[in-house]
Amino acid sequence: MGHNQSYYALVMQFLGKDLGHYIKTFRKLSLKTVLMVADQVLEILENIHKKGILHKDLKPENIMMGFYGDKESRNVVYLIDFGIANTYEKKIKPSMMQNFVGTTRFASINAHRYIEGSPRDDLESFGYVMLYLLDGSLP
Repeated sequence: MGHNQSYYALVMQFLGKDLGHYIKTFRKLSLKTVLMVADQVLEILENIHKKGILHKDLKPENIMMGFYGDKESRNVVYLIDFGIANTYEKKIKPSMMQNFVGTTRFASINAHRYIEGSPRDDLESFGYVMLYLLDGSLP
């Protein structure tokens, strides 16, 4: 982020297509592709969870590939849209949410029950996304 006179600017990396685009194009992805994506997304989730952050909106549209024209980044996965992400605390008894947050299609069972999220819920959503990428639909 930078400042020039009375203007602020934010420079971001140019990314490629999201996984939702590839599902619309190819209907489903190969097992090899899904496993390569899964490996990278799990590493990203592990890192953000270690910092006490929950994504809370995992879906194919929030997983981006690197720019195709760039050989170094085209096979790199990026997790975007931390708009509803928040921090979490380890609690013995889970607390209740006031409103549903996230995308219902890929949300965890606890999110549908209005129970405040934990890393387990991000991983459950991640599992639904991987099933969707493999099959092209959810049961």
